[in-house]
Amino acid sequence: MPHITIYHSIEYITSNLNKELLSLHKSIAENTGIDIAHIKSRSIPYTYGVIAENTEAQYLHVEILLKNDKTQEIKEKIAELTINFLKESFDMQNIDEITLEIREFEDANYFKYQNKD
Repeated sequence: MPHITIYHSIEYITSNLNKELLSLHKSIAENTGIDIAHIKSRSIPYTYGVIAENTEAQYLHVEILLKNDKTQEIKEKIAELTINFLKESFDMQNIDEITLEIREFEDANYFKYQNKD
């Protein structure tokens, strides 16, 4: 953990996004002690977005899912690193807003299957 989901305009899909997300993984691992093998991220483009009455809004929204054993300091560090990553990776001249939400779950509510032959 964490699992990071970035919602962004379809305009911001780049061929380098996977490499850029990998750099975020490395940064989080180096700065928080979280094992990089447990970090997952995905990018979900949207076609239309609205903020209040702005029907042409361009925004980035991030949802981060963490186990509930992380300290407030680690949560804040992950948020800071993620926002800095977004500011460096996306054309901020056209972005109206960045929002980030951290959600927590209990280990007993998380299940995982890995296909290892």
